[in-house]
Amino acid sequence: MAEGGFESIINDIEKEIECGICLMQIKSAKLLNCLHTFCENCLDRITKRGFISCPYCHAITELPEEGVKGLSPNFFFNRIADIINTKTGSKPTEESICGNCDCGQTVQFYCDDCKHFLCGSCTDCHNKMKFLSGHHIVDLTKFSSKDFQIFIGKPGECKKHIKEELKLFCEDCKQCICITCNVIEHRNHKCLYLQEAASMQTKYLKQIMEKAEENKSQLSKKIQELKQKSLIIQRKAQQTIDFLKASTEKLMQIIRDHVETVECDIEKEVKNNLESISETESSISANISKVNEFLKFAKDILSRGCSTEIVELEGILNKRFSELEIEGTAAGQGNSSSFHISYKLNDKVIDALQAIGRVQRSSTQPEKCTFEGDCCATVDQESFFYVVTRNENGEIVHNEDDCVSVELSEKAKGTPARAVIPVNIEGNGEGKYKVSFVPRST
Repeated sequence: MAEGGFESIINDIEKEIECGICLMQIKSAKLLNCLHTFCENCLDRITKRGFISCPYCHAITELPEEGVKGLSPNFFFNRIADIINTKTGSKPTEESICGNCDCGQTVQFYCDDCKHFLCGSCTDCHNKMKFLSGHHIVDLTKFSSKDFQIFIGKPGECKKHIKEELKLFCEDCKQCICITCNVIEHRNHKCLYLQEAASMQTKYLKQIMEKAEENKSQLSKKIQELKQKSLIIQRKAQQTIDFLKASTEKLMQIIRDHVETVECDIEKEVKNNLESISETESSISANISKVNEFLKFAKDILSRGCSTEIVELEGILNKRFSELEIEGTAAGQGNSSSFHISYKLNDKVIDALQAIGRVQRSSTQPEKCTFEGDCCATVDQESFFYVVTRNENGEIVHNEDDCVSVELSEKAKGTPARAVIPVNIEGNGEGKYKVSFVPRST
């Protein structure tokens, strides 16, 4: 707590005792089971059928028979509120004028026993009175955290008997009482001095705090385990995605290679056919040239009109025509077959690609894991068996965060005790673990 005089300390504390319901200074502070504190009247307004749902954390607090009034008070908050209210009540103006006299002086001191703020004159009068000589008076200009702790640590006053300090604790009623309460209402009850009860409770509270620290440590460790598990999950997910992309790329490369091969086959087929067509076209063109020569020769004979020439060359012309006819027929029949090319999909491959893979969501189930191998072992010779990790469906599964442990023991003849056999466990990264050991006795 920061030093800085009474005003500074009270201002800091005043901010901490604000009710989360009415947003004002807490009045008659009551504790819920979740250890959150609110005004008694505010809690009365939100009570539902014998229980209260905390406005902060929504934890449920079952109310005692007395209702909200029976809830445990927050002594610290109530003590602070009393001090603040006392100061406020003696400060009619912003200048903190003393309200105990008419001199108009500013308050400078506080008597924790009288519960009053005093000016210098009132303090002088207070100190002159012998029956007030034992009171604890603090100079507000030198008010420190230590003084504040003294205020807070002083026993409270009994709510039933004015000016009576709470000095006893009734174990039967589980409440702090004054001497008068002990005589009148708790005469036959088991009561302890407040300091004695507080000492016992302090010891018990420290034990609880140690257990709470242990629980906190375990929970913190669990959080670290969960964070580690989250990292493993993220890493596995990324590895799966990388594997998916690599596998897909491999398939795509196979398809690209296939496309390239098929394109080469098609181009080769087209080239062969085009070359064949070109050769046929050249042959036909050559035949046409020969036919043109034949026609020109025949036209020239006819144009000259020489009967002898016409008759004499009949045999040669007929023979040449026959030759050209045969050549033309042969040339026309070259590459006579029609060209047809297409691509036939492999339906089985298409069906397989539809189910190319799937995401496996599985975790190792200890009760599903199996034991494989020969149960026989020879003394002083290495033996082994396998532990196979499986998921809920009995399928072999491997998880990086799996921790496989095996404990083997042997019992020698004539001795009741069992000795632990050291084992060596090696995993193959696919859910199968080889457990090796060397037995020392039969």
